[in-house]
Amino acid sequence: MKKTKGLKRCASLLLCVSMILCFVMSSGIAVQADTLMYGDVNGDGKVNSTDNALMKQYVLGLIDDFPYSQGKAAADLNVDGSVNTTDCSIMVQYLLEKITTLPYGQTGKSAFSRIEAEAYDSIQSTTIKTIDTVNGGKGLGYIENGNYAVYQNVDFGNGANTFSASVASSSGSSVEIRLDSPTGTLAGTLSSVNTGSYDQYQEKVCTLTKITGKHSLYLKFTGAINIDWFVFSLEDTPTVQSLRALAAKKGMLIGTAVGSNFYSNPDAKFKDTLQREFSMLVCENEMKFDALEPQQNSFNFSRPDQLLSYAQSNGMAMRGHTLVWHAQNPSWITNGNWTRDTLLAAMKNHISKVMAHYKGKIKEWDVANECIADNGSGLRGESIWRRVIGDDYLDYAFKYAREADPDALLFYNDYNIEDMGSAKADKAYAILSDMKSRGIPIDGVGFQSHFINGMSSSYLSNIDKNIKRYAAIGLKVSLTEVDIRIKLPADSSAYQTQANNYGDLMKICLSNPNCTTFVLWGFTDKHSWIPGTFSGYGDALIFDSNYNPKPAYNSLINALK
Repeated sequence: MKKTKGLKRCASLLLCVSMILCFVMSSGIAVQADTLMYGDVNGDGKVNSTDNALMKQYVLGLIDDFPYSQGKAAADLNVDGSVNTTDCSIMVQYLLEKITTLPYGQTGKSAFSRIEAEAYDSIQSTTIKTIDTVNGGKGLGYIENGNYAVYQNVDFGNGANTFSASVASSSGSSVEIRLDSPTGTLAGTLSSVNTGSYDQYQEKVCTLTKITGKHSLYLKFTGAINIDWFVFSLEDTPTVQSLRALAAKKGMLIGTAVGSNFYSNPDAKFKDTLQREFSMLVCENEMKFDALEPQQNSFNFSRPDQLLSYAQSNGMAMRGHTLVWHAQNPSWITNGNWTRDTLLAAMKNHISKVMAHYKGKIKEWDVANECIADNGSGLRGESIWRRVIGDDYLDYAFKYAREADPDALLFYNDYNIEDMGSAKADKAYAILSDMKSRGIPIDGVGFQSHFINGMSSSYLSNIDKNIKRYAAIGLKVSLTEVDIRIKLPADSSAYQTQANNYGDLMKICLSNPNCTTFVLWGFTDKHSWIPGTFSGYGDALIFDSNYNPKPAYNSLINALK
């Protein structure tokens, strides 16, 4: 009789569990939550005996999944990437109030074991859903631009430098791999995923800046994409190369100017390429005098601050361009009734306040831009700074800049001064050499490097000699606005010549220790100043208008290897 009663009790218990499961499975209480509650495997906002029963059924193999899309992640109570008897034991201890917090005793998710995308800890989205994948598993879908998923306590051990994921998309969306916050360190980007459809999953790979230790992992999405799983690895030779990664190995910064399109919702490919390929940014126009101080002593830092924030979030340096120039001055400067002293005061105020705002955040400053006459006769006569103040305005600009930020590198920047031997190039050297000898605080010279396709070997040799000439007087040289314009229409040989010229410039810079910055004046022919300035010319940059790498890109890659 006792044995019969025991069996009846067991049957009754199983019946109760089954009834609970039927209720949970059929009820509508499971909802998509933004933040994971550990232990709440049915998504009703509570942790109780119902969740305990579901966990036991799952571990025993009586059910294949939980009624809540995040049930599996919620059941992983020690955050080791699996649901087993250890998690059931932790749940019992929690319900008996022997432990008071969940998760408990977590060891961390291994970055080197496959992580199911739906096993997130939290999401930022109103649309993301757990979906069925074509291989019979689960994944994340209904992802939109700006959404992100968070995976807590991911252990990268001694290092990971490669990210692999099973993804499907037809929109060319990307996945940013960020650490510890949605705007935290960008370790890498899985760029421009297009597998043909949202049901056609492919494993895609990208390289990362090496990640070590434990982090909260943020997968941030730029558009519609489905993701099944992901995993990290440490590869001796990463399969994907970028200008940025290769330049870093050479101790070089490779940068690009960013124009107005950056601030007006640029397409995903623009930002993907920007993040992947470049380690330094510069405003094309937004840091010039008229943009920063449109009215006297009234400053507008909004756009440069936006670019600086983007650069910092993506591990990029920033160049400042430019503080003093004869062009793009506001009307209150050009139409002002100035004396030498009042214009010097206005110059000092501008330099001091701009550089104080960015103190410690800007690596290199173009203190003065294009001050030398094209014929090499001396400083430009049409410049209001020279006309009112005199030739020593250049000295004062650099002195004010050093006072404002003693740690920033201060540059003079100009075009047609790159090749030793021309009148303007030699005048620039004479002026800057004189400034250096008199103790004016100048650190370097910027060769703008706006070239026409087809530079000869002798011309390139003179650029190399000029860089060495500046090295001899203790000045750095940065190539600051590189582009090589082509006469259109052009055939394949013209693009190969352009590629050779780009590669030769990079090799020259690499061969000179005082040249460690190489900045392009834009990177895609889709956004270039050349066609609007030089009639009949174009295609001056290293990516075409569809962001496809041109031979010039490959030439830079090869030079950096």
